[in-house]
This record gives sequence, structure tokens and C-alpha cells, in this order.
Amino acid sequence: MRKSRLSHGNVSGIGATKMSCDKNNAIRTVCHLAFDSNTEATRVVVAIGSLLWGVMLLMPGDTFNRPMFSVLHGTASENLWGMMFLLHGVVASISIVFARCGRICFVFDGVTGCLLWTSVTIGMLLSSVYNPTMPEFSFPAATSPAIAVTLAAWWLLFRYPRVVK
Repeated sequence: MRKSRLSHGNVSGIGATKMSCDKNNAIRTVCHLAFDSNTEATRVVVAIGSLLWGVMLLMPGDTFNRPMFSVLHGTASENLWGMMFLLHGVVASISIVFARCGRICFVFDGVTGCLLWTSVTIGMLLSSVYNPTMPEFSFPAATSPAIAVTLAAWWLLFRYPRVVK
């Protein structure tokens, strides 16, 4: 039998895990996932999100004329936002593909990604709050993926000092 990293229990067979309801085991598992697990999958998700946002904002059409993006429209042009997200996505993807994670990776992948995603998410949420076309206040469900990527970007930013070589 071999020991699983995540469950801290014994594993026998493919995919079989001995689960424990021990409180200490749960804390160890959460701590392992938060501080000692691999960040590559999260970096890929944030990079793909940035690439997609960049490409879609640069495509023909006026995304920022929608009420959900009114705050973002007031801060910078759609093309500028698209170029910033595209630059972040390209640099983050290159750092992932070539397995380089130095200062440039920290600045572009960590700090820039965190700033971009936080700005967009706060902008969308503020647009929902200050939208005169909506009679009652409600956060749109469409902001949920942006919130998730923002949280992932913040998690990466706090993890980078541990992974920067």
C-alpha cells in the first residue's frame, strides 16, 4: 500500500482512497493544497483566461457598450484592455511552456495578472451596483468565472515567493 499525499491515508488500487473524517487530517489536506501543492494547473487556467479575454476584447464588436462593463469602459478603451490581457496571457503561457519562473514571471504572471483580473472583476461588480437600467441591485451570475480567476490569480501571487527560483 502507498500513502496518498492528499488524503494522508492508505491507498489500495487505482483511484481508491481511504478517507478519514479526522479534523487534523482535513486541516493538513487544506494546508497542503493551499501552500505545498503544484501551481501549474492554476497558472494555466489564469493564462488561458487572460488569452481568451484579450482575444475576445480585440475582436470586432463593442463589448464595453453593455451595462455590465460601464465602469471598465470609463477607465480605458476596449482595445487597451484586450492588449493588456493578451500580453499577460502570452507572457504567462511562455513562462509555463518553458518552465521558467523568475522575476519576469512573478511580475507578469503574478502581479500583472492579479491587477488585471481584480480590476475587471471589481469593474463588473461596480457596474452592476451603479447601473441605472437595473431597478434592483443584483450581481450578475456572469461575474462568477471572473471572480474565480481573480481568486486564483491572488492565490498564485501569494504562492510565487515560494516557487520563484
